[in-house]
Amino acid sequence: MSDDLPHLDPTRPTAQRVAHLLGRMSLAEKVGQMMQLDAHGDLADLVLEKHVGSILHTSPARVLQAHELTARTRLRIPLLVGEDCIHGHSFFPGATIFPTQLGMAATWAPDLVERVARATAVEVAPTGVHWTFSPVLCIARDLRWGRIGETFGEDPFLIGELAAAMVRGYQGEDLADPTAVLATAKHFAGYSETQGGRDASEADLSRRKLRAWFLPPFERVAREGCRTFMLGYQSTDGVPITVNDWLLTDVLRGEWGWTGMLVTDWDNVGRMVWEQQVQPDHTHAAAAAVRAGNNMVMTTPQFFQGAQDAVAQGLLAESDLDDAVSRILALKFELGLFEDPRRPDVARQRAVIGSAPHTALNLEVAQRKNGAAAQRRGAPAGGRVPGRRHRPRPGRRRRFAYRRGRRPARRRRADPARRLGRLLRPGRLDARRPAPRHDHHDPRRPARARARRLDGDPAPRRRHPHHGARRRGRAVTTAQPSPQMSCPARRTER
Repeated sequence: MSDDLPHLDPTRPTAQRVAHLLGRMSLAEKVGQMMQLDAHGDLADLVLEKHVGSILHTSPARVLQAHELTARTRLRIPLLVGEDCIHGHSFFPGATIFPTQLGMAATWAPDLVERVARATAVEVAPTGVHWTFSPVLCIARDLRWGRIGETFGEDPFLIGELAAAMVRGYQGEDLADPTAVLATAKHFAGYSETQGGRDASEADLSRRKLRAWFLPPFERVAREGCRTFMLGYQSTDGVPITVNDWLLTDVLRGEWGWTGMLVTDWDNVGRMVWEQQVQPDHTHAAAAAVRAGNNMVMTTPQFFQGAQDAVAQGLLAESDLDDAVSRILALKFELGLFEDPRRPDVARQRAVIGSAPHTALNLEVAQRKNGAAAQRRGAPAGGRVPGRRHRPRPGRRRRFAYRRGRRPARRRRADPARRLGRLLRPGRLDARRPAPRHDHHDPRRPARARARRLDGDPAPRRRHPHHGARRRGRAVTTAQPSPQMSCPARRTER
C-alpha cells in the first residue's frame, strides 16, 4: 500500500482512515463531499470539478462512467449512489414492484415488511445503487395532504415497528454485505402536518405534539440503527427544518445519541433563499445549513461556491465542515466502497431482478393486504364467506332487488342524455314559464278551451304543467289565437 494514500489500507481502523483522509482534503474537496447532485448533468463536471460525494437518479451505464471518472481523481474517494427505491426498484425495468407502504401497513406484519425490504435491497444492489430513500415515517392525519399513499398510516407505534422492519431488511446484518443498502428515515419531522394539507409549507406544531406523535417513530428507527435521516420541506414556527437546531442537535444527536448521516431533501438549502426567504443568498444559506448540522446537501449546486465564500467571509471556519465530511467518509468505509465500489453487475441483475421468489413474495403481500380482515373470519381474500348471503346493512336504502332464481339486479338509473332530451322536447321549456295573466293568451292551451274562456264559460280546472300530455311525453299544441277573437279586457277599455 502506498504511503501517499494510507486511507486505502483496509487493515487500518475506520477512525484512523477517516482522520488521514480528512487531513489531506482541500476546502473544495470537503465541500464537494457534502454535495449530492443529479446525475443527469455533466458527470465530468460533477466528479472532476465539483468533487461531489454522491449522485442520484442515474442508470447503470452512467454509474460505470462515474466510477471511471472517480478513479482519475487525486484521492479516489468513491461515490455514494442514491435512488428512490421506495417499494421496489421502481426506476429499473423488470424490477419487482411491491404494494405501497400504506398497502403493506394493512398486512400488520413486520416480518413480511422486512422480507420485502430485503428483496428490494437484493434487486437494488447489483444495479450500482448503495442508498435508498426509504422508509417514509410521516404520519397520515390530514387526507388533503397528497402523499398519504407513501406512509404507513396514522398510528405512531405501527409506523415505528414497520419502519424498523424495513431498516433491518435494507441494511441487513452488516453494511459490508454486498447486498446491503443504506436506509433513510424520512421526512424528519412533522412534514405531513402542514396547514391545509399543502405540501412543503408551514407546519403548526408544538413541541409537545411533536414528541407525542411525530418523533416516536423516528426514535424507534434511530435505535434500530438506521444510518441516514432525511429532512422534510416544512417550516415550524417560521423556522425551516433545515436550520432547526432543537430538532437536529438537541433531540436527534443529543437525546437519542444518533451518529448517522443527515441529508437534506431536494434543494432545501436553496429553498431558504428563493422560497422561504429566510436567507439573503446561498452563501448565508450554506453557512446556516452547516452550522445546524446538515451533512449531505441534496441538489443545491450553489452550495459548492456558497460554502467556500462563507469560509472566505468568516461566516464559517473550515473545521466546521469536518464533522459532516467525517460522517460521510465513515459510511463509505463501513460499506466497503474503497475496496469494492459495487459497480453494476449485469449477470447478477439477470439472476435476481424480478425473480420467481420475489414475485411469489409480492403476491403474498398483496393477498395479505387485500384479505387480512376476511381471513381472520375464515373468508378468502375476496372478502366473502362461501354460502353466506350478503344483504345490505340495516338502516340503509336497499340498492338491489332480489328476485327468485335470478342474480340481484341493480336499479336502473336514468341516462343523463335521455333526461336532457326529454327536457328539450317541444313545449317542455314553455311549460316551465310562468302562466300568462289571461288564460286565453296562453298558447299552451288548446284553441277550443281558449274559445270557451272568451265566451264566458267557466274556466276548466287548471292543471299542473307537468301533468297530462306533457308528462307522457306527447307533443304540445301551440296554436295561435284566431284574429276574430277579441279580448274582453280590451273591449271594456274601448
